[in-house]
Amino acid sequence: MDAGQLVSDDIMIGIVRNVLQSPKCSKGFILDGFPRTCPQAEALSRLMEELNLRFDAVIFMEIDNEEVIKRLSSRLSCKGCGTIFNLLLDGITNDSSCPKCGGELSLREDDKPETIRKRLDVYVRSTSPVKEYYQNAGVLKTVQAEGSIDEVTDSIVVLLNSARV
Repeated sequence: MDAGQLVSDDIMIGIVRNVLQSPKCSKGFILDGFPRTCPQAEALSRLMEELNLRFDAVIFMEIDNEEVIKRLSSRLSCKGCGTIFNLLLDGITNDSSCPKCGGELSLREDDKPETIRKRLDVYVRSTSPVKEYYQNAGVLKTVQAEGSIDEVTDSIVVLLNSARV
């Protein structure tokens, strides 16, 4: 992951199976960042059928690559308490200490611009075909994700509410 690569399909599918079978998913669930490959999407479809589950929607968040790089490379995490902050949203600077515990803030390896670019390249090769897979299945919904957190959240809630009708 730190190098911008994907975790193997077998590992991810096993993790998702365990989570979907757990009590915390009994009232519904959101999978974020999974599936990332067509084999994962196909395995997830088989798993969902086996567990008698269905998708209300698969949400594709459409956003410009440069905006992704800007947002991700603005995340800092505290080495002391693990809290994540954002330079663009939280009123901190690169020189700030953690507002919660006073610990050192640092940029994670996977949030460095060069790693993000590798992740975006992996996305184009491995993940973008998943969009077509779910479009063909009739469950894909697209949200414009360049707005604020609240705007994007509101758009997703509207999509989910309309998908359940």
